[in-house]
Amino acid sequence: MNSRNTVDSKDIMIASLRKQLQEALQKNSAMEQEIALQENEIIRLKRIIGDHKNTSRT
Repeated sequence: MNSRNTVDSKDIMIASLRKQLQEALQKNSAMEQEIALQENEIIRLKRIIGDHKNTSRT
C-alpha cells in the first residue's frame, strides 16, 4: 500500500469515526432529554399523590 492510499484510508477511518461520534452524541442528547421528561413526570406525580394524601386526611 503506498503512502497516498494509507492517507486516504486514514481519512476514511477518521470520517467514519466522526460520524459515529456525532450519532452517539445525538443519541445521548435525546436520552438526556427523555430522562429530564421522566424526572419531571415523577415530580408531577409525587405532587399529585402528596396533594391527594393531604386532602384525604381532612
